[in-house]
Amino acid sequence: MMIQATRQRGSVLIISLVILLVMTIIGLSSMESTILEERMAGNARDQDLAFQAAEAALRDGETDIIANIEPETLFWTDCTSARCEPAATGLDVWEDSSKIDWDGVVNVVEYGDNTGNVSLVGLSSPPAYVMERLVVVSPSDSATTGAGYGSTPKPKWYRLTARGKGLTTTAEAMVQSVFRK
Repeated sequence: MMIQATRQRGSVLIISLVILLVMTIIGLSSMESTILEERMAGNARDQDLAFQAAEAALRDGETDIIANIEPETLFWTDCTSARCEPAATGLDVWEDSSKIDWDGVVNVVEYGDNTGNVSLVGLSSPPAYVMERLVVVSPSDSATTGAGYGSTPKPKWYRLTARGKGLTTTAEAMVQSVFRK
């Protein structure tokens, strides 16, 4: 019996190369998708750290109000020591770059300055806050008493604005609270 030599056409080789090319394209696109998801997760983490830093500064400011703020003489129109009188310009104090320089840390209190807390590690800049005394006046209020307060001093209101940055300078969060003492 004699074996006849058949001529190979290479169709299996061509099909194998096409399948290998398709698998390579699928692998590359999944790698690209994974890299994009990794970047998104990193950015979300960075933004979350910025928010948490701003929250820490806000709580630091509230602690400062509870512990230290007594007379209104501690508040100035030029925001000295981050204690501001209400703005007369129409801009909120925290938006007014002539009074507050968040990047240069001018007229803001950095986290831990007043309470002795340890600074937050790894952030691109320390979180900071600014405090604004709010004037709440109704026609029936006097300087020492308010409607419904009898002879006790009426409560004082403060607006705290805090800014935090994440691990990079692009992630920034600002939070605000109105605090009554």
